Amino acid sequence: MSVELQGRVEGPWLTVTREPVVPIPDRGRNPVAIGDFLGKNGLSGLGFLASKTGWDDICSAARLPELRNNSQMTAHFGDETKFLEALKQLTGTGVKGLVIARGGGERLETIGDSRNVTRALIETGLPFYVALGHANDVLLLDKHADDVFLTPSDFGHRLRDCLDAAQEAEDARAEASDAEDKLIQLSTKLDRRESELDETRRHLNELLQQSKLNGQGLKAELRQWKMFATTAGAGLFLLLLWLAMR
Repeated sequence: MSVELQGRVEGPWLTVTREPVVPIPDRGRNPVAIGDFLGKNGLSGLGFLASKTGWDDICSAARLPELRNNSQMTAHFGDETKFLEALKQLTGTGVKGLVIARGGGERLETIGDSRNVTRALIETGLPFYVALGHANDVLLLDKHADDVFLTPSDFGHRLRDCLDAAQEAEDARAEASDAEDKLIQLSTKLDRRESELDETRRHLNELLQQSKLNGQGLKAELRQWKMFATTAGAGLFLLLLWLAMR
């Protein structure tokens, strides 16, 4: 198919160079929910790229004093280059997961819709969680994050809920373990008592057998005494009879 342009040219032709679209790689794994991440890596495994307001909102909502000890960098959400530099520094600290948080405001798309930022986050190989303080638009980061939260405060509340649930589960496991230990102790005591009862039964049986043997011997001895008494009585009677006849 050919295209024919008609008209008068005003000024020189300008060549427009279109920048190549940055490809976004496939993560090659299923998303990791924040609860599963915490169960495996603990709270200290999270690193935060957040605005000051976003970071304060997370800490206030979570009410976890130890959270302040996590790796955290103030992110530049209006400058892609500075954001990527901060991301590189944060991943260098050895964190196991990333949180991108900003407390709302304008120009969220600078980072939230950046293909360069999305690609860089995926290429870290780490789970990442997004809380950019927006409720209406779905940003590119939202589509590729492991989990998405409406606001930093929402993320903070979820942190607290997950850790509370994990603690309750740990307490339940500890109680179950204690109950199992007590059952084992009771079972050991019962086995010991049963062994003692068996020994007592054996001893009683021995005494009973000995008593039977002793009883049989006593009966034989009594029979002998009866025979002796009978014989002695008869002899005494004959002696008296003989004396009377003299």
